[in-house]
Formats: sequence, C-alpha cells, structure tokens
Amino acid sequence: NQIPLAENFALQRMLNAVSDQTYGTLKNITNSLGFSVRNSAGRLEFKPIADYYQQTLDSAIFDIASGAFDYNTVLKRAVSEMTNSGLRTVDYASGWANRVDVAARRAIMTGMSQLTAKVNENNAKALDTEYFEVTWHGGARPEHQSWQGKVYSRKELEKVCGLGTVTGLCGANCYHDYYPFIPGISERTYTDEQLAEMNREENTPVEYNGRKYTKYEALQRQRRLETAMRAQKQKIDLLETGGANEDDILNARCRYHGLSQEYSMFSKAMKLPQQRERVNTGGAFVAKVGAKRNGKVSPDERLELLKNPLTNSGGNGIIESGSDDVILENQRYGRNKATLVNKTYIESGEYKRKYDSATDNQEVNKTLYECAKNALKHKSGTVFEDMYWIDSETGKIVLSVTDSTDERAIVYTDKIRNAIKNNKNIVTLHTHPSSMPPSISDLNSCCKNKYKIGFVACHDGKVFAYSSSTVVNEQIYNMYIQRYTKDGYDEFAAQLKALERLSKSFDIKVWEVNYNG
Repeated sequence: NQIPLAENFALQRMLNAVSDQTYGTLKNITNSLGFSVRNSAGRLEFKPIADYYQQTLDSAIFDIASGAFDYNTVLKRAVSEMTNSGLRTVDYASGWANRVDVAARRAIMTGMSQLTAKVNENNAKALDTEYFEVTWHGGARPEHQSWQGKVYSRKELEKVCGLGTVTGLCGANCYHDYYPFIPGISERTYTDEQLAEMNREENTPVEYNGRKYTKYEALQRQRRLETAMRAQKQKIDLLETGGANEDDILNARCRYHGLSQEYSMFSKAMKLPQQRERVNTGGAFVAKVGAKRNGKVSPDERLELLKNPLTNSGGNGIIESGSDDVILENQRYGRNKATLVNKTYIESGEYKRKYDSATDNQEVNKTLYECAKNALKHKSGTVFEDMYWIDSETGKIVLSVTDSTDERAIVYTDKIRNAIKNNKNIVTLHTHPSSMPPSISDLNSCCKNKYKIGFVACHDGKVFAYSSSTVVNEQIYNMYIQRYTKDGYDEFAAQLKALERLSKSFDIKVWEVNYNG
C-alpha cells in the first residue's frame, strides 16, 4: 500500500539526500559530465545526448535506491538500453573517454555511494554527532588502506580521507562508506591492531605465472580481463550482425574463449571470486550457429548442439563450449553438479516431515512441501530459482515464478507486486541452488512486503525459515560476514553467525527447519 510522503521517512531521507547531492536540482545524481563540446566562445556546452545519458543513470539510481530492483539487474538494463540506442563510448569534459558499460557502472556505483553518504550525514545530524566510522574492504587501493576502517570527524573525512575529491573517499570507483559514530557509545568494527593485520595480509604478494600480485593488483588485473572480455563479446556481436567472414567470427570467438579461460585460472589462483555479471553487463551474446542460414536453427538441432557443444553443424559454424549461452543451457539440462538435487531424498518421508510443523496450518504445510519438491526437481543442476507465494489461511498458491532467468535471484516484476500488494496473509517459499541460508535480501523483502514467514528450500535438502519486521542495512550485514570469515568461518557458517548477531539488534529470525518427531 502507498505510504503518504509525510509518513514515509525512508523516502524522505532518500529525497533529501538526492537534493543535497544535486544542490536542489534533483537532476544528474551521478554528477556525470559526458558528451561535451566547446562552443564558439570556448565554453563547454553539453549536447542533448548528455541529457539522455544523465537521465538514464538517474532512473537507474532511483530504481536501486528505492529497493525495487537489484544493482546488477538495473546496470544490465541501463547499459543494454544505451548500447541499443547506438551509444558506445562516453567522452568526458576532461578529455577522458570510456566504453559506455565501464562509464555507466562507475557512475552508478559512485552515485549510489555518494547518495548513501548524504543519507548517513543527515542521520549523523539527527544523532547530534560529527564523527563517522569508515568501512574496511578487501582489495582497497594502497592510498586508501591507511585510513579505511577508522573513526574521523566530518572535517577529517575531507582532510585525511579526501572526501569530495575524485580519488578520495566516495570518489570514483571507491567502495568505502562511512556511518555515524557516537564516541563512548558506538563500538568500532575493527581495532587498530586488527586493521594492521588485515592490511598486512592484503599486501602479501601471491605469485602467478612468474609475477607476484598483491590483493589490489590482482583485482586490477581481474577488472582488466573483464573489460577485455566485454569488448571482445561486443566485437563478436558486431561481426555477426554485419555478416563478416566466418573465419573472422571464429577467430574472435577463440580470442574470447582464451580470455575467459585465463580469467578463470587467474581468479582461482588469486582466490578471488569470479564476477561474470560484470562481463555480462551489456547482455550476454547468443552463440549463433548456422551462419549461412542467418543463425536460424531448429529446436532439434539446437538440442543436439547443446548435448555436443563442439560439434560442427554441417560446416556452417560451431557453438562455443565456453560461451555464456552454452553454460546457461547446460545448467538447464542438469549438468551443473554443484547444484544437483538428490531427488530420492526429496521424495522421502524424512524430507516431507520437515514441513509437517512448518506452520500451524496443515494445508499450508502440505502446499509448502509440494512446492518445494516440484521446485527442487525443476531446478536441479541449475543456478536459477523458483518461488511460490502461498495464502497462509487457505494454503492455496497465490502466485508462482518458475521461469526466472536471473541467476540465484527472483526479480520482482509489476505482475508480482500487483498480485501481492493487497494480501497480508502471504507465506513464501523459494529455492537456493547454492544451499546457503536466507540472505539479507530475503529478510528485507519479507519485511517490505509484510510476509508472514518465508521458507528457503536448499538444493542439498536443508530447509530454512525466516521472518522480519525490520529492514537491515546490507553494508552492516556484509561487514559481519567479512569479520567472521576473517575469524576462520566458512561462507555458510559466517552467514549464519552474521544473521545470529544481527538478530540481537534487529527484529529478524532465521532457523533451520527439521523434523523433531
């Protein structure tokens, strides 16, 4: 239900922050200055295309800040929209130029960081404190390591951390935030000794192919590889669209495959998580087969090619085994061993009994089990999720999403929002292919949509339940996970520990569902 502006304090804070960020204009939130030319008087003049670019980024910022969409979905949509319009590069007033995907990612991420900073400064005023704690993150650039994780006054943020400059705190590509800190009451996240040890570990080089990399240097090389992969994918798309020679297209694909393999090997050697969503920002290209027939392939041919991805289709082209298209299709056909479901166990009485006491309504419990069983079988071997919305009184399914193509996520569409907006008796169930506990996004969605309770059916057979009546800042959640990971907990245990810690300060609950009969 719509909340009147006078009562919507979260929206008020966001709008006040946008106003501060844009000096009251409510335009160009990311402070992007693309597409400038000098007029006859020598002054910089921005052409209408700059308005289009800035308005697209403003829309993206509002979509993310409102919580309606996640960051990667918004970024992919914004870049796709701009590239489909013909936009390829962004030329700045400084003379610097970037590919549109690089420029948009940096602008949106930096704009969100600066917007968050404005919200936190307003919160500090309300708390009557001039002090802030700066966050710590792995892989920080060397000049940021000396001040990250510490407490500063507002003036010191500018003097010591470079707040307000392009290269300082909340500047271009800076991942740091800062939050209100009340001396004598607030507790620091890390001591100076802990910060020194973490920074020492960050700066300990790791060797790869005869060269040593610090954490920061490794991340920079990973970013360069991602940029090269995006550029190569665009080149492939342009060659195919322009009807180029098949040998040229094949060579371009081989080049992309080589970059992709190097990216995987380097990331593994440096113990860095792969961020393929960065490569797919502009939309994954579809591997076209049968080029002499304009890429049209029958369903039977396509299925055969997916079973044998390196098989040549009558000499008319090949489908690349390392391409994102094949990877996704292979997952759909159950070839991702890490997310395979033990279907015998899902059918067993032991698993069914987990849901017998899930709620006080037996009809709901029966529906939960049937939905979980069907969803797990459907998504076995994939990284995609199914989700069900169930009426907590009748046990009837209100809505289901079983065709999501977003990895490890369910994106809320207008159809979903319209179906649940007036229903205050919703119980949800969705799958987790990674078999992890409920995420902070799950809990926040539960709170925002006023769900009675939510359930997660993991691919390994675990079942979690959760409820929330408080929205939790994801930055705080991530900082706790980072802390517990540093203490030696694996990702699964660190997530549970973080949720347990947050439950002491926020009205959230998470528990594993088991049969205790």
